[in-house]
Amino acid sequence: MTAQSLCRNYWSADTAGPLVSFALPREIVEAAVFVNASVGLELRTDGNLVAHASHVSMQTLVSTSLIRLVNETLRPQSLALEKASHALIELEAQLARALASVQEFRSRRDEH
Repeated sequence: MTAQSLCRNYWSADTAGPLVSFALPREIVEAAVFVNASVGLELRTDGNLVAHASHVSMQTLVSTSLIRLVNETLRPQSLALEKASHALIELEAQLARALASVQEFRSRRDEH
């Protein structure tokens, strides 16, 4: 078996060697797996963003806080200087809209 293929052998109890042996190129196996795979993203009410594998019982792949993502985005290495000003204006606008949505929801919920 090589790193470039998936090999499978099928044995019978009454034979010394495999009955059938075949190898599939890795690209074929990966394409079949990835076509049926999907990753879901969930922003939780505690401010954590979770990525989970939708095809594997919602298994958590990674979890991080929203503030950590924002701080990572604001690192100088992450920002292209010529686009930083416009990008930061858009980021701030999106975060302001998100905060307004949370505040509006809390206000409606507190009224009931």
